[in-house]
Amino acid sequence: IGSYYGSEVLGLDVDKDGITDVLLVAAPMFLSSGNKEAGKVYIYTLSGEQVFVSNGTLTSEGKSQDARFGYALAAAPDLNYDGFTDLVVGAPLEDDHRGAVYVYHGQDIYIIHNYKQRIEGASLSSSLQYFGRSVSSRLDLDGDDLIDLAVGAQGSAVMLRSRSIVQINVSLSFQPHSINVIQKTCQRGGRESACLDATACFNAVSRSPGPNGIGFDLWVSAMLDDRKFSARALFDNSSHRQIQLPVRVQTGKALCYKLPFHVYDTADYIRPISFSLQFKINSTATGPVLDEGWPMTVNKSVSGTTTNSLGANMSVLLIRSFLCSSIATFLISSPVLLPLLFRSRS
Repeated sequence: IGSYYGSEVLGLDVDKDGITDVLLVAAPMFLSSGNKEAGKVYIYTLSGEQVFVSNGTLTSEGKSQDARFGYALAAAPDLNYDGFTDLVVGAPLEDDHRGAVYVYHGQDIYIIHNYKQRIEGASLSSSLQYFGRSVSSRLDLDGDDLIDLAVGAQGSAVMLRSRSIVQINVSLSFQPHSINVIQKTCQRGGRESACLDATACFNAVSRSPGPNGIGFDLWVSAMLDDRKFSARALFDNSSHRQIQLPVRVQTGKALCYKLPFHVYDTADYIRPISFSLQFKINSTATGPVLDEGWPMTVNKSVSGTTTNSLGANMSVLLIRSFLCSSIATFLISSPVLLPLLFRSRS
């Protein structure tokens, strides 16, 4: 029998232009190390001469085991709603015949070789056997306009629901826009302070089809002056430099929250007061998921200003704002402060 090369064949139009881009050929009984039927899927892409040429393979988890990866193949119209066709591969003998399915994303005219999601049969039910012996991803059983996945197992079928994908745009603003070094506007803890309001606005946009107005919860954490050993600024509600709060948002609707804070009288106004806000979607079984790679941290800083004898405002440091991902690293150049000379005539 050999590797059973060609037992499953699937053509994919990844970019949905009406032309087949990728040909997948399964060999589910391909032998790996230890004489295990690991399985393999061969990838062929269309060359400029309109001929299919080899472009690598897809395989199951790295450990040596019987898997029969590629026993079932299915094209998924677009699971992550990026405009490209995706791929689902069944491996019914993985995990001692409990089975698993793999989800691969398409990009341009190719299939990304690293799988995006692995769904184990054992994680769904301890009684499942041969989960992944058949797969279909062209159904919308619950009528939410999202593609659902049907997976066959021994004596049963499992329906897996898709979840909508959202992008959350966050903006931060301060009122007043800067800290007045000379004029204190309030008292906090018995000390003269400058009081400000930070306004955080959340605008959730759905990448998935379906109506707007889907509500879900965020976990939000805000931090003041995080790089200073002693706090120069505290939130009014907690008298701490960090607060955590639940936030309810809706797709298609901008919602804003005020976070009042105060800055104590301090000799250090050269460095701005930093304001960092982190958020994540509270994990639920039915709610949306955040778009992959979407930034979950917003950083902004507010500077101090003073008023000279002529009544002109002089900025100590310009406001800096940037958006960064939890896994990205940014190099921000240090500001250069130039001496200013004021002269007045009597």
